[in-house]
Amino acid sequence: MARETLPLASAVTPSCLSPCGSRFRRAIARTRRWHAVLRRSSDQESKKEELRIFDPVTHARTVCKVATRQCTVTGYCARISFRPTPAGSLDDEKRYLTPESVGSDVIDGFNVVGTHETTTINAGMVGNSQPLVTTREFWYFPELQVNLSVTRRDPREGTQVIHLVDLSRTEPDPAMFQVPAGFVVEDSRKSAKAEN
Repeated sequence: MARETLPLASAVTPSCLSPCGSRFRRAIARTRRWHAVLRRSSDQESKKEELRIFDPVTHARTVCKVATRQCTVTGYCARISFRPTPAGSLDDEKRYLTPESVGSDVIDGFNVVGTHETTTINAGMVGNSQPLVTTREFWYFPELQVNLSVTRRDPREGTQVIHLVDLSRTEPDPAMFQVPAGFVVEDSRKSAKAEN
């Protein structure tokens, strides 16, 4: 992999491309997300690589890999409420997080709450020669428990902006929360119960 010189003369070796996705949610909190890899070059098309379905009713997390046409089902418990990470050291003092409220706003007619997080990664933790600073600003919609907008700035990967668009409060088709036709499903919850 190529090394890049970053601001402040820090250097890192990039390790991955950024994921993106589309999300659908039902009133009973089932969530479906398509994840794709964004290509840095404009002549390369982003492609869907993985489908994730989260179902707190059946306590199932289903991850389907497009390349292999295989899905794995594992246990899942939905988060009850949003709790921001408090300021302080993370990962045995490898990183330091500083969150700050940026107030309230309205996005597409929805009342959202903004938070700006600055994370400083200590020198030598990810191949960086000096401390590395990343930021994340997100606008959270409490009613649906989802971020409507997220902006990430990382000198290793650039700026990534994600906006939830075409938000509809109508119920999506229940078929959207089923495994796609032609995929093989392995339910690891059953094998875990059999071992106990």
